[in-house]
Amino acid sequence: MNIYLTQMIFGLVEMPARTITLFTLNRSRRISQLAFLAVGGLACLLTIFIPDDLSVFRTVLAMVGKFGITASLSIVYIYSAEVFPTVIRQNGIGMGSMCARAGGVIAPIIYLLRNISRHAPMVVFGLCPLIGAALTIFLPETAHKPLPDTIEDVERTTAEKSQHALYEECPKQNPNVIL
Repeated sequence: MNIYLTQMIFGLVEMPARTITLFTLNRSRRISQLAFLAVGGLACLLTIFIPDDLSVFRTVLAMVGKFGITASLSIVYIYSAEVFPTVIRQNGIGMGSMCARAGGVIAPIIYLLRNISRHAPMVVFGLCPLIGAALTIFLPETAHKPLPDTIEDVERTTAEKSQHALYEECPKQNPNVIL
């Protein structure tokens, strides 16, 4: 496949990935992040099972992976800003951004694992988002919730959440509100 065409398509796939997050963020930050990380990770892992003679199919799968990772990157900055309380928000976002940049610096070095095993880089690039998706389950949902101002607010919310039953009662509808 033409390398220039492939790179152009890899660039173009970012537009729908970033656009679709506008629609999913209103529903759930946590589920959106989990789903897009899982899509990206699974697509990377599945590429190792595609034979070399099906390069077009492998490229399509790689683009699906790029779509998922790009969408999750769009969500992670919004989500992380909402998870941290105001008093440490700047530090939390800075630390998260630093870790993301460290991953970007290490990525070309991981490609050198190809000398050990041909599929090793894609296994690493597939497992990391899947681990991130699994860890996302433990994060709180922040969509349509007030942002915490202090660390005590986060601790209070966590304590209240752990005291609730698995299934919460639906909020009562105000009878004075006309829909």
